[in-house]
Amino acid sequence: MWITLTTDALVGALSDTERTTYRTHVAVTGGVDPLPSILAAVTKRVRNAIRSWHENRLDPDPTTIADECEDAAICLIRYRLLSMIDEAVSEPRTNEWKDAVAFLKDVRAGRASIERPDENPEAPAPPPSPSPRIIARRKRFSRDMQNGI
Repeated sequence: MWITLTTDALVGALSDTERTTYRTHVAVTGGVDPLPSILAAVTKRVRNAIRSWHENRLDPDPTTIADECEDAAICLIRYRLLSMIDEAVSEPRTNEWKDAVAFLKDVRAGRASIERPDENPEAPAPPPSPSPRIIARRKRFSRDMQNGI
């Protein structure tokens, strides 16, 4: 299944202390929220990792990612957000970030399985692949021509 990450889900993935620091940062900067731009950048990064392996297919919607990559995307967004708001990123969060980067490397190399997106039912079916066509020369004789041999 392919999903769209939302800012509400990402804020929910922060701890209470991280959430308070994030909201304080947004208030101090005059309401400038860095989360939507981080979300878009990480979504693009995850989609690029999926696209890198030749057997993977992308969903046509550019805002979606495979749900297998959701945890990695949340870790990447959280790490980038915390490092942007000058929060000292804890060691567990740094380790999560390293694991997420390693997972995306596995996706690029084809070692992680990614579900194909649902086919668009409104899209026209691809043309059938050409099948072999066998042709032969005309017969030079028939049953009637061979009568009496």
